[in-house]
Amino acid sequence: VVEPRKGSFKGAPDSRKLSIVLEGRTQVPGSVKVNGKPVSASAKGSAVIVDIPELPVSERIVLEIR
Repeated sequence: VVEPRKGSFKGAPDSRKLSIVLEGRTQVPGSVKVNGKPVSASAKGSAVIVDIPELPVSERIVLEIR
């Protein structure tokens, strides 16, 4: 879970794009979702990378891996 941004400053971005790296995993999980929507994941060496689409910083991000 990535919680919404708290606080602000001049010039703060309104959105964010994240990549989650799962070290020590070589197989892509059968199901990966962000906020209930399917997203893709890819294996790279000894890690699996989940690219989270750009979302507003005010939105809570829930990553589900199965």
